[in-house]
Amino acid sequence: MEMDGKEYFVTKPELARKMIEKIPDSEWKKAENILTVNSKVGEWVIEIYKKYGKEVANRVKIVPAGEKTKLFIKKTLNILGLNEYNILDIEDKNGNGTYDVRDFLDLENEKIIELAGMPKGSRFSCCIMNPPYDKSMHLQFLEKAIQLSDNVISIQPVRWLQDPNVKKHKKKYIDSIVNRIYDLETIHQDDSAKLFNARFSFDLGIYNCFNHLNNSKFDIDNYSYTVDGINIYNILHKIKEKMTSSLADNIENNKIDGWRVRVDFIRPLPTFDPRSGKDYKVDWHGAYRFFFNHSYVFYNGKRDNKWW
Repeated sequence: MEMDGKEYFVTKPELARKMIEKIPDSEWKKAENILTVNSKVGEWVIEIYKKYGKEVANRVKIVPAGEKTKLFIKKTLNILGLNEYNILDIEDKNGNGTYDVRDFLDLENEKIIELAGMPKGSRFSCCIMNPPYDKSMHLQFLEKAIQLSDNVISIQPVRWLQDPNVKKHKKKYIDSIVNRIYDLETIHQDDSAKLFNARFSFDLGIYNCFNHLNNSKFDIDNYSYTVDGINIYNILHKIKEKMTSSLADNIENNKIDGWRVRVDFIRPLPTFDPRSGKDYKVDWHGAYRFFFNHSYVFYNGKRDNKWW
């Protein structure tokens, strides 16, 4: 849908249901406060209403995607007989003249809890969202949602986790996000395009994160996903090893397969002989002996690193 010159990706009912099902029925029924972020038409509250009824749906607090989407959400709530004050009244915080969902990022967590009518220092039982995918903004939304909620379900890009050097490039998110991922379902870009009727050049994932997590099913060191039966992670891992491993590491790895490798030793040619106290006078023959005497070794894993 398009409003105010902006294009909004509405979460389809089947995807909204799939996300809701990531949390057990028992947890939904006892959830006291539920947060939905970047809602366009009230898509999650509709599915919660259909599955768990009016009582649970009335516990849902809604962060709209933009000023105009508030109108659609209000109509949805009126049709369902739900309280329209469940839409959080967030003001323009980033100074662009009108509310949009980025104002949610700029608002203090304590203020969000206050707007939701919750006791100071409390958290939402669960949060469900489809944040903006603009650059790394989706990570800021996920980080904030984890701070505000006990349990978070979010659909957003996984490309940052597919980076072989994620621990280096995204180290600030290791504790705040990665260590709190309980489960992650990867959706290939072709399937992502079908979900939103839009072109995607990256994979998406349905994240299940906890504010406090002791037994994660997610292992960033062995994060894998397949495309047409090919484990893409293994390919990325090999590239990473090739780019970052030392020569000694590569030789050690070659022992496994017994590959034959020629290793060159490069030595500088000195200009001063400490024994004679004079400069060296090296002809081509002498230079050859100096540089290339035992200058390389043919290594074969099956020969246990012996000189050829």
